Amino acid sequence: MKCVLADTRLNRLRLEGGTVLARIRKDEACENDNYRDAVDMVNVLYNQVDEEVHKLVILSNKSLKQLESLLEVRRFEEQTEQVGFSLRSVRWLVFWHFILSF
Repeated sequence: MKCVLADTRLNRLRLEGGTVLARIRKDEACENDNYRDAVDMVNVLYNQVDEEVHKLVILSNKSLKQLESLLEVRRFEEQTEQVGFSLRSVRWLVFWHFILSF
């Protein structure tokens, strides 16, 4: 996903597409109905791409947050396992100390 969002062509389209379309709309050739219809269609497609990329960014950010949360849980589990191992070791030491002291 990072590759898609980092694509230079996509970023250029998103940054410059609206400006280019506005310039084309002002063009005198827009008097032609076919030309105007084509520009309208390109504008619709541009808006769809922009909207879908925006959704992709939102989903990407959401996924990243979920992965970060999972990583945090995993770190906590590892720390808990280490503490559990340490407590079991201490219990065994206390047990053997108690046994051997008789």
